[in-house]
Amino acid sequence: MDRTRLSPVRGSRGEFLGYRASNRDVTERKTVEVALQQSGQELRRLSSQLITAQEEERKRIARELHDGIGQSLTAIKFVVENALRRFKRVGNPEFQSLNNVLPLIKIPSRRFADFKPTSVPRPWMIWEF
Repeated sequence: MDRTRLSPVRGSRGEFLGYRASNRDVTERKTVEVALQQSGQELRRLSSQLITAQEEERKRIARELHDGIGQSLTAIKFVVENALRRFKRVGNPEFQSLNNVLPLIKIPSRRFADFKPTSVPRPWMIWEF
């Protein structure tokens, strides 16, 4: 692809003498511009795929936290509550120590209730409990 440029030529007294033409081949420049545009489009596409993959991973982690750890904490809570009932019935002195553990289990359990499998927590939010 050529780019032609015409410039007026004037004499020493400013009179018009004619035109000067210059030709410049811009094929390589245009090819590089097209390649640069394509690279930009590819970069945007890859960035979008990366963000989608990150969001999917966050959803998977939230699901695992909600389903796995949340269920484990609930099971531990039931075991502690059952032990508390037995300790209280028989008058075991360890009742109060075990009774102090129960609120510690309930705090993260309440926080896990907020983690629905559809939520997308950020990594710094996961470890706040």
